[in-house]
Amino acid sequence: MADELATVGATGSSARALVELAIARPDPGGKDHRVFVDGTKLEIIETQDLHEGIDEVNSTPSRLFLLGHRWALVGAEPTRVTVAGTSIDVVLPIATSAALVATELHAVCARPRDETRVSDAYDVFRLLEAHDADGGIASAINDGPRGLAEAVNELAADRLVENAERVVRYLKVYGEGSRCRIGGARSPTAGSAWWSERCVRSDRTCCGRSTSSSTRPSMAGR
Repeated sequence: MADELATVGATGSSARALVELAIARPDPGGKDHRVFVDGTKLEIIETQDLHEGIDEVNSTPSRLFLLGHRWALVGAEPTRVTVAGTSIDVVLPIATSAALVATELHAVCARPRDETRVSDAYDVFRLLEAHDADGGIASAINDGPRGLAEAVNELAADRLVENAERVVRYLKVYGEGSRCRIGGARSPTAGSAWWSERCVRSDRTCCGRSTSSSTRPSMAGR
């Protein structure tokens, strides 16, 4: 089935392919990228092979969208998925933590409302807190597609470091439960320090350049 879907999707919308194969129902609201499978909403982001033309995309968020989502697809790793209380036990290609940081960072830039944007910022926080203690996400992004590290660097510095106090404040206002722990025990200033610590690493070499604590972030080097 996977091969068949890939073939059909190659000449049209993947969402449309799911509908034509009677796997999904179309979105009642008419959104081409959205379908419903057994009542569950599924949104599909199409990607394409990238070429030298990526340099002609002037908007940094747009470049990150193209680079990040393509990387999430081609770099997906086989992961065992089980569902409690059922016999479901499958291996699926799942995007890596580093790729998810890139795609969620783009979402932080693209969301029109603060209450939705903050959930993406919190996702970035959780991914970095859980998987970047040893710089693993930073290394993966630096080793990613050409141009990815620069885009992540620019947007992470702008949205999550320089505007850290705003992010922490929005987490308090719109967040719930564990989200508030980012700013609950930490003041906005401490929140800013947390983001900066994740984005600036004095002992790493990024994109072929050695960085220090006084330089710009090395989660993605310039």
